[in-house]
Amino acid sequence: MNDSPEFQTFQVMHGTTTQTITGRAEAVTLAKSLSRENNQRVAVERVDGKVQMMFTGGSLDSFNCETRGFKGD
Repeated sequence: MNDSPEFQTFQVMHGTTTQTITGRAEAVTLAKSLSRENNQRVAVERVDGKVQMMFTGGSLDSFNCETRGFKGD
């Protein structure tokens, strides 16, 4: 798997729905839109678990990036 951000796969989770999106920019754009439209928190997680983001009201609330030893190892 290519490690560059545009080729990574992310899960966008809102309410009881989870969407799998290829590309970090695409996942972030969708999460911002969903959090703004539905006025709810939207979580984004890279499928390897290294990156997690949370959006509310169209803005990034939290960002976590594991740089060493992560659950995928």
